[in-house]
Amino acid sequence: MKIGINLMGEPRLRAGTGRFAYELIDAISRIENEHTWIIFCPSAYANSLKLNEKFTVVSVQCGESTISRRITEQVVLPFKARQHSIDYMFSTNNIAPVLLGRKNCPAILDTARWRFPNPSKRLNELVVKLFVRLTAKASSKIVTISDFSKSEIIDLLGVEAEKVQVITLGVNLERFRCPRSDEVQDTIENFLGEENLPYLMIHSSLQARKNHLRLLRAFKKSGFPGKLVIVGKESDQLKPIVSEISRLKLNEKVLLLGFLDDDVLIQILSKCFFYVFPSLYEGAGLTPLEAMACGRAVLASNIPPIKEYCNNNFYAVNPNNVNSIAEGIKMLYTNDNLRADFEKRGREFVKKYDWTKTAKQLIDILEK
Repeated sequence: MKIGINLMGEPRLRAGTGRFAYELIDAISRIENEHTWIIFCPSAYANSLKLNEKFTVVSVQCGESTISRRITEQVVLPFKARQHSIDYMFSTNNIAPVLLGRKNCPAILDTARWRFPNPSKRLNELVVKLFVRLTAKASSKIVTISDFSKSEIIDLLGVEAEKVQVITLGVNLERFRCPRSDEVQDTIENFLGEENLPYLMIHSSLQARKNHLRLLRAFKKSGFPGKLVIVGKESDQLKPIVSEISRLKLNEKVLLLGFLDDDVLIQILSKCFFYVFPSLYEGAGLTPLEAMACGRAVLASNIPPIKEYCNNNFYAVNPNNVNSIAEGIKMLYTNDNLRADFEKRGREFVKKYDWTKTAKQLIDILEK
């Protein structure tokens, strides 16, 4: 088969859905299969893709904005796909070129826009939701990343259950690991200073559903003696986060580091006291697994997708309750044995998540 991979929805690789796309492509490149793979991606990063001979990269001219990429995806991509005689198009970021109809097999990773709409981007949200619905209706199959997301897609998009197939995310254990201390010290000092205080860390986009405001209140209430490091791409949620930091008088204890490349991210992650992730809504639960791979204990929400991915290998809290989060933080920083137990269990547990398995699951769905 000739299989297209649509990356037009990805503003960058290795972040958010871009990590899902990049790791999946990298895993496909390592699997023996007889298919021809053609990647359609924005011209801005077409030359940066380091791929083997299994892949042909088609550079698609478009603007850098989300709207420009999405319009190009709907108007230009169907013609590009037909020029290359694509049998199926796998789209990595929720929306597919609708004119390709049943040749589409998109990944719809979550339905967060329905559960947690962004009122400041109402028009953009309406347009994206419309095209996600059209994608779901037109496609022959839909791929998602958890049983929870499957149930949400069926419920909110009105899709038949047999149309939605679940694949399991992986963790890149060669990249997410415990680096040597001498690799890390300079990075820690450059970003966190020379005080050598313990710190907690959260890595996520700065969206309301990631629950940073309750985390800040819980951090203050817990009395944790060190710092809280917040890593993630800035958004319109940054202003209320900064305001809450100031209101709680945490300016000296909270560090906002923005987006970090993986090399720096992993070094900082590997030395945090433990990882915190009190998210209100997820399609899966990848960053807690990446923290486990780096040898860190994890405090996270007791929501279905995180329990589905992490089982009982994390300290579960109620993300809607500041006291629950604060008590969890206090428990993990005062109980060395409990924290060490979660570190040990997490390192072993995360070995089951392999991007190669994810790629094989996807290929199996496309072949059927």
